[in-house]
This record gives sequence, structure tokens and C-alpha cells, in this order.
Amino acid sequence: MVVGNAPEATDMVVIGAGPGGYTAALHAAKLGRDVTLIDRGGEQSVGGVCLHTGCIPSKSLIEAAGIYYRSQHSESMGITVSDARFNMADFQHYKNAVIDKLAGGVRQKLKHAGVKIIAGSAMFTNVKTLVVATDQGQAKFLQFRDCVIATGSSPLAIPGFDLSETVLDAKALLGLANTPESITIIGAGYIGLELGCALAMLGSNVNVIEAEQRILPAMQAGPDIPLKRSMEQLGVTFYTGYRADDYANNALTIIGKSSNDEIKIKTDYVLLAIGRKPNTKHLELQAAGIQTTDEGLIEVDADRRVTSHIAAIGDIVPGPALAHKASAEAIVAVNALCGQATAFEPQVIPLIIFTYPEIASAGCSLEQVNASGINGDSRKLPLRASGRATTMNHTDGYIELVSDSNDGTLLGATIVAPHASELISEICVAIEMGASVEDVALTIHPHPTLSELVMDVAGA
Repeated sequence: MVVGNAPEATDMVVIGAGPGGYTAALHAAKLGRDVTLIDRGGEQSVGGVCLHTGCIPSKSLIEAAGIYYRSQHSESMGITVSDARFNMADFQHYKNAVIDKLAGGVRQKLKHAGVKIIAGSAMFTNVKTLVVATDQGQAKFLQFRDCVIATGSSPLAIPGFDLSETVLDAKALLGLANTPESITIIGAGYIGLELGCALAMLGSNVNVIEAEQRILPAMQAGPDIPLKRSMEQLGVTFYTGYRADDYANNALTIIGKSSNDEIKIKTDYVLLAIGRKPNTKHLELQAAGIQTTDEGLIEVDADRRVTSHIAAIGDIVPGPALAHKASAEAIVAVNALCGQATAFEPQVIPLIIFTYPEIASAGCSLEQVNASGINGDSRKLPLRASGRATTMNHTDGYIELVSDSNDGTLLGATIVAPHASELISEICVAIEMGASVEDVALTIHPHPTLSELVMDVAGA
């Protein structure tokens, strides 16, 4: 590496070109700042993991799998499709075209905004200076006025399970040229269950291993029940209360609470999906006077700043690791660095799980409300009460609303239903506006729609 020690002065630096990073860069440029965006992959990586190897490709696969599965299982609706086939290689062409189109759109926005993009890995040398190890093997020093750190997260590893042709992470799985005949997923969180649903609908023999006693252990209990039932109908086998011990010769060994409780599962592939870790270790944050938690997170103020001129957003700060949270934090962080009085104080951050059926939640559960000292009220209706759900031949699920029993203020919701990802936005707006369940009940909803059941639950 060629090292120079004459730093180049720059105005605002953003580290990481994912949803949080490129949103911060665009917003800063809009406010008149001269912005430099640093990412390991340079221009080709704008959009980050979410666009290239996470959210977008996985939802493309989930959508394709849903179409294929429904075409094979709609005889009761008078639909019979013969010789329908799913070709994973052809899907890869479609998936890559989707990614290229969206990434091209982000690149065009950044170019139009005048954002300069540098390919390389950034590290702090002091509280005002970065060194970027470029892809040409050089060191570029930048002395910044303000900086936003948005380096995202990466998959957690499992000791003894090194990535290989048959031991995969989500990125590798989404790049396969053929549909796995059999696969075992370690981890029953949202990533593992989303991909497990898609693969099961495509005909794979899917097993799911979870060390906790139920699936979706990080989420409130309830939605896991209809989802597990639905996935078992797809042919998925669950092993809860088990941990993965060894994988050799296409056989995965799992162990229960007792060492005598050992099971061997024949499987062509293993998918590691136990969670993600913040990408902060390589940043040399201590040089800037920044400390991290034991988990590698950066503690930030309400305006997302960690020092007067450095802010951090997204997966590397406390809170849910969600793209839409990172994008919202980006606006707050840039505004703060531009001298505005601001704070990241959302009433709700929606959580979506793109399974079959979808799961969406926002706000507080009844248990959380009662634990906070508020007398909570819960009202729930099953999806079979919806005329629209019945016409869709998908009635396994429910909508639950949680409110303050004293004044009826809406405090939270859980939706297990087709298109729950779209239905939850109404709840988010209502909670942010301080609406009551009566307000929702008195709002005329179109008939027949799934959203109509939200009104019915509110009026229950």
C-alpha cells in the first residue's frame, strides 16, 4: 500500500452505501453539502446488502415461489395447471435484472446530486480524519467536517460451520443455479423462515433447526402459531429446542437439551441464519474516541450523533436492524449535522416477515402495554371473518389491535395475513397521529378488502 499523509479536505463523508448511507448522502446533497460516499464495492455496490444480496433478491424469490406454488394448489378455485416448472437459472436472470435496474436508479440519483463515490474500506485515524484503503491498493486520507457511519451488518457465523459449496449464508443461497432438493436451515428467525417458505413452495425438502422452544423467538408469541402450521402444511419439518453440532457427508447432527438426544438429518445443503452482527470492528473507532458495546453497537444520542461531528445509523446502532429504520435515521442524522434541532423519536417502526402468510407488527403488544403500567385492551378477529380473505382462499391468520383501555388510544397491532406488509402502514399512521380504535372503526374502509378487517377489529 502506498501511504501518504497529506489529507484531502472534504465536507461530509458517508461510510456505507446501503439504504441508510445513500439516503444520508442524497439528503445531505439536497441541503447543499458536498458529499463523499465511501463503500467497499464503490459504485457497483450502491444499495448495499439490502438491494444486492438481501431484501430485494429474497423478495424476488419469495414472489416467484408464491406464484409457482399457487399455480399448483388452486384446484378448488377451478384452476388446473399442468407441467408447470420453476427454473432457478432463469430466475437468476430475472433477479439480476431487478437488482441492476434498482441499483442503476440509485446510482443515477447520486450522480445527479453530485455525490462523489470512492471504492474502498474506511478507518478512522482521529476524530476528524479517515484513511481509505482503495481498491487500487492505495491509502487516501480524508479530513472531514462531518461524517455519517452507515456500515450495516453481516451474518453471524457458527463455530465449526465454515461456508462452503454446501454450507451457505443467505447471499450464497440466493445465488444458486438450481433449486435444492433438500436443505436444513439453522435459525428460525425471519431470514430463515422467509427463505424456508420460498424453498418449500418450490418443492425443496426443508428442515428448520431452532435452539429456542418456538420459532420467531425474538418476536412476541402468537404469530408463530399460524405460521408454523402453514409451513408444516408446505412440508417443512421443525426441530425446536435443538442446536446444530456437526455437518459431514450430507448429514447434519443436532443435539437437544440432553447429549443423548441426538438426531442426524440427511440434507444436501445447510443454511446459516442465526442473525447478524454490526460491521464496526474494522472502522478503528477508538481513534475517533468512539466506544462500542460488547455486541459491536455504537450508542448514539437521540439525534443519532455520537460526537459533535460524527453520527451513526442503521444496523450499527441499537434498535431493529431494518432498512426503513436506517433510512429514517439518515434524515435525522444529516439534519443534526447540519445544525438543526432534531431527534429520532418514532412512535412505531413496523416489522415485516415475508412468509406464507406474511406477518406484520407495529407498536406494543398487550404484554408490553401492561408492563408499562397502562391498562391495555386487546381485540382480535380471525382472518376467516374477512370476505376478501375467503375469496383468496387464504383464511388462516388474524388481525389484533392493542389499545389503552381508558381512552381507546391505539398502541399496537399484529397482522398475520396475505399482504400484511401493506396493511400495517395504516396502523403506523394511526399510532403516529394518536388515533383511537374508535377513529379507525369510524373510518370507512372499501369493501371487499383485507383492510376492511382492520375496521371490523377496531369496532369489535
